[in-house]
Amino acid sequence: MSKPSSSINKKRAKRKIKELAFILPALGIFFFLTPFINTIITSDTSTDIRELLYFIFGAWGLLIAGAYGLSRKLTNEEDKE
Repeated sequence: MSKPSSSINKKRAKRKIKELAFILPALGIFFFLTPFINTIITSDTSTDIRELLYFIFGAWGLLIAGAYGLSRKLTNEEDKE
C-alpha cells in the first residue's frame, strides 16, 4: 500500500530545509565577496568605509539568523520523529 501523503510532504519539507542549509554558506560567500569585488572593479575611491562595514556586518547578522532558523527547524523535525 502507498504511504500517506502527509508523510511524503514531511519528508519533502525536511529535504528542502536541508537543501537551504547547504545553500546558506554559498550565499554567505557571495555576500562577503560582493563589496570587495565592487572596490576592485570601480576606480571610485570615495566609497565610505562605514557603508562597507554596515553591509558586511548586516550580511553576517542575516547569515547567523538564517542558520539559527534552519537549525531550529531541523532539530524540531528530528524531535518529532
